[in-house]
Amino acid sequence: MAYNTTHVDLNRGTSGLSLPLQLSNEIMATAMQESAVMRLAPQIALPGSGVTIPVILGDPEASWIGETEEKHVAVPTLTQKNMKPYILQVTLPVSKQFMRDYATLYDEIAKRLPASLARKFDTTVFFGTAPGTGFDVLTSAPRTYDGTTAWKTLVAAKQAVAGNHGNLNGWAISPYGEASLLSAEGSGSGMPVFTSAVTNGMYDKLIGAPVVITEAADDTGNSGTGAWAVAGDWSMARWGYVGGINLEIADQATINDGSKQVNLWQRNMVAIRAEVEIGFVCADDDFFTLIGGTAPNNG
Repeated sequence: MAYNTTHVDLNRGTSGLSLPLQLSNEIMATAMQESAVMRLAPQIALPGSGVTIPVILGDPEASWIGETEEKHVAVPTLTQKNMKPYILQVTLPVSKQFMRDYATLYDEIAKRLPASLARKFDTTVFFGTAPGTGFDVLTSAPRTYDGTTAWKTLVAAKQAVAGNHGNLNGWAISPYGEASLLSAEGSGSGMPVFTSAVTNGMYDKLIGAPVVITEAADDTGNSGTGAWAVAGDWSMARWGYVGGINLEIADQATINDGSKQVNLWQRNMVAIRAEVEIGFVCADDDFFTLIGGTAPNNG
């Protein structure tokens, strides 16, 4: 006999499980808080079919003219970006005994599922492979590295973005990068450069730009790029999602976990699935820079 894979949507009328109306909004708020990309880049409305975004890459240039001379004509540099949404999902199996504790269930959903979606979204944008066309990633963005001091590395990053006609207005820094900056000493003083960061335990701004500390900005692993931060002109990027995060629950299905199969009914378990259709584009990855590595690359 085939397994019963009928699922039940999580809503106020779900039989035997009454979830509060504010749960969905709470989850999206948590995802936005966890995602550096969502916090730094402006959000736009994204329909399911995608959207075309006009991009102004160059303003018309004014010119001085003499009396009675022919007026100068200037045309701005225009292009367009197509943003398409792609499905990002995660499934969490839990026991029914666990579900009896509603407060714990809410906390666990709010903590684990949205954070997982946000983390995957960020790591894909920063260092990953695009899920398809109409979704941009920053993997090929110029690299900034200065092996002398942490301060010079940050200045070099700002110069790299400015050199491509951008204005660095946001930093996504990994905990490893944060530790490197906190350990930076002033020349010959033995005192930390970022004294306000030591006092407050966090950064508000670096060189006038806001900072988000996130593990997603760490690509220093054995197979990584060596980057420990991502910075850029986030006004030249956009992200959007279709309809928020969708939650579904099933208790009479078999789910695949790699090479394993888990029969939920037989194990007295349920599976909660969260997914979102989300997209990201930037005008050009030259408006961003990956910070860290072994050599500078401003190509």
